[in-house]
Amino acid sequence: MHNKKISAVCVAAMLLGSTGLLPGQAALAADPAGYLFHSTFETGTDSWTGRGAAKVETASTGVYAGSGALYVSGRTAAWNGATLPLGDAFMPGIAYSFSANVRYTSGGKTDTFYMKLQYTDSNGDTQYDAIAEAQVPKGDWIQLTNTSYQLPADASNMQLYIETADSTNSFYLDEAAGAAEGTVIPGAGKARTVIQGDVSGDGLLDGMDMLLARKGMIAGGFTETYAGKAADVDQSGKFEMNDMVLLQQYLLGNIKEFPKSKPFVDTLSAQLVLKVGDNITTDHIMPAGAKILPYRSNIPKLSEFCFGVCDSSFPERAKAAGESIIVGGANYGQGSSREHAALVPLYLGVRAVVAKSFARIHAANLVNAGILPLTFKNPADYDALKQGDRLEISGIDAGLESGTAYLQAGERRMELSCTFSPRQRAILRAGGLLNYTKEGHQ
Repeated sequence: MHNKKISAVCVAAMLLGSTGLLPGQAALAADPAGYLFHSTFETGTDSWTGRGAAKVETASTGVYAGSGALYVSGRTAAWNGATLPLGDAFMPGIAYSFSANVRYTSGGKTDTFYMKLQYTDSNGDTQYDAIAEAQVPKGDWIQLTNTSYQLPADASNMQLYIETADSTNSFYLDEAAGAAEGTVIPGAGKARTVIQGDVSGDGLLDGMDMLLARKGMIAGGFTETYAGKAADVDQSGKFEMNDMVLLQQYLLGNIKEFPKSKPFVDTLSAQLVLKVGDNITTDHIMPAGAKILPYRSNIPKLSEFCFGVCDSSFPERAKAAGESIIVGGANYGQGSSREHAALVPLYLGVRAVVAKSFARIHAANLVNAGILPLTFKNPADYDALKQGDRLEISGIDAGLESGTAYLQAGERRMELSCTFSPRQRAILRAGGLLNYTKEGHQ
């Protein structure tokens, strides 16, 4: 736990002006920390109240520092939150430093939190202004902070408040403070990007991570949120023996980095690196068998065998092309639901597969990998294409909504069908299921 100071006080406005300092600065001398207010929630709500339907109460578990935090619940709209009137120590037109730490434990994987100011302007109208914003992963304490926020010159009835962008999740608030401009108020900091397996948090995967993972297994878990998330290598939502096995395999060199996709732009220009016929199975795409089984977690090694039964030079050509397109006949991807038949082409740079028709499960796997599966509206267009052609697929973004995109091959323009569910459209726009999930979707 972090060290916590006793709650500071706001100095009365009558003290201002007698020291020759700028308005609002005289108050700083009365507090050892230099804070104009410091809400620790050790003995109560520290004058914070609920906004809208929200209710506030002190909590003694899951706090950021000390033994107390503010728990905000009962929210029926995103603007419902917690609010604090800013006293006379804060002067309009003067810049100050603000900070607060927030956390939530139920809801989506991430949430957007805001620290804002509500005030009355010189015309008597209520106005709102953003002070700080942060993406908050579920379960983590994250700091909302701005070391130089200038209060509007015509502001009165000023209130600081915390809310979310869209959700009505209950949340915790702790260690909220205001101080002179430029004051760096200690806090939880920004969200850390979790690297699966990096239990130590040093940005590397090595023996230290394995040692810490073993300690966590013996202890029944981790007290630090980042370590717990990093130790969940398979991202199942809990740390278990399978995560230890996967981490060990990676350190022994049997597991390589998962291939990354990227969001689609509206136009894809790439080479047709492979043209295949009807009834291509997932065994054609990614063969199975004893020779390949030891590399099932090593995508770069598996890529050496991709489409080997159809064209042994395909992997080398695909790598050289960078981004590429595959054209297939009817019932492309039939057979087993082998996910490697989508992941390995993704690693080799395949961005789209255009076919007369797809096996349903394989088409879904392509979407999840971030590869665009498209079908010819006119199956005869298949015959007009040859391996090595330079192709351009356009109208992708609009086509995800309308169901039609376009393929240009030389002088010939072809219509492609791209009919997907709303969730699949969102996955493709994100660049695959992994990216989609990282954005906080389910």
